[in-house]
Amino acid sequence: MILVNKQLDNFKDEFGDTHILKMHDAFPHLYDINDNKRRDIYFSFDEKNENLLIETRLGNAEEIKAKTEQFIIKQKQFINEERQKLKEQIAAYDMQLKVLNDVMPDKGLKEFTKADCCRSLYDDLPEGKTDNEGCVCIIPLDKLEKKYRKPEYQLFRIQSGFGTRPSARGNACYGYFCADGEQCRWERYKFLGVGNAEVEKIAEKLEAGWSGECALVKDNDEGMEM
Repeated sequence: MILVNKQLDNFKDEFGDTHILKMHDAFPHLYDINDNKRRDIYFSFDEKNENLLIETRLGNAEEIKAKTEQFIIKQKQFINEERQKLKEQIAAYDMQLKVLNDVMPDKGLKEFTKADCCRSLYDDLPEGKTDNEGCVCIIPLDKLEKKYRKPEYQLFRIQSGFGTRPSARGNACYGYFCADGEQCRWERYKFLGVGNAEVEKIAEKLEAGWSGECALVKDNDEGMEM
């Protein structure tokens, strides 16, 4: 359906007095803030995109029809070109998903628990180690924000902080999520523990999916419940 809103430069009230409309308020696309003419016709769609709206100061029906036809032809061409771009982008995303699923199928992971840990962050370290820097630690699934409550987001590689040393009084551990590289701080006492060798292999596969891109840096309260 096409709805035409024709411009009236003035009107007469019930007493016959002539009034000038405030153009930039009544027809914001046709006039600027100083009521100077910007254009004769303007096309848009309603909020539900079910109707074509025409705002115009033209009084000739044939002229309105001709300009409307020109707009429709150009808009159809534009939409078809954009749809093609979207199809190509979707195809590219589908290919990326296939590659990622080949690395780690969506249904291949179950929730990580303490049974997947080799030690806590308070336990004595293996001989030759002075801290847990570089280790993959497991976050309890229920500590993640709902939209991130997936096994892959439980794996967090710690890189620095007092919490990486079992005997230290501080608890801060800084690192990144193995699933996407997002960096943040996580408290030592909120980890289930250090992941075992199998967890480390899974973490490395996850990291391979994004390691060619820069890690995202966000606040630690974004995407998680601390």
